[in-house]
Amino acid sequence: MKKLLGILSLLTVMFVMAACSGGNTPGGVAEKAVKCMKDKDYKGYVDLVNITEKGEHSEAEMRSELTVLLSEKASKNIEKDGEIESYKILSEEISEDGTHAVVKMQITYSKGNTDTEEITLVKTEAGDWMLDMGK
Repeated sequence: MKKLLGILSLLTVMFVMAACSGGNTPGGVAEKAVKCMKDKDYKGYVDLVNITEKGEHSEAEMRSELTVLLSEKASKNIEKDGEIESYKILSEEISEDGTHAVVKMQITYSKGNTDTEEITLVKTEAGDWMLDMGK
């Protein structure tokens, strides 16, 4: 009975740790974004973008247009640098007021070059971290 309780406790801890990793933190969202680019899931990437100004288009229309633009740009980048082979977080800095963050990531491409990218994020009113499209 003690072994069973110990195993269940260990499994519970593992599930809690897995649920907390990568989640709604600046680093977790930045990592999801780069993984989407690596997997060519451009819609998934765009779903991580904070779109606040809609103008004359609906949010769905803007996300659709952004997905097409991102796909075209990614194709050009893949031609130039190759596909993303690996990535890792170098640092995560959150502003003092807790509303903005910058995540520095190292991205290695299949043609051999490695870049350091800064991914800017913003915290929404709902408390979610999202990619900041900027102005």
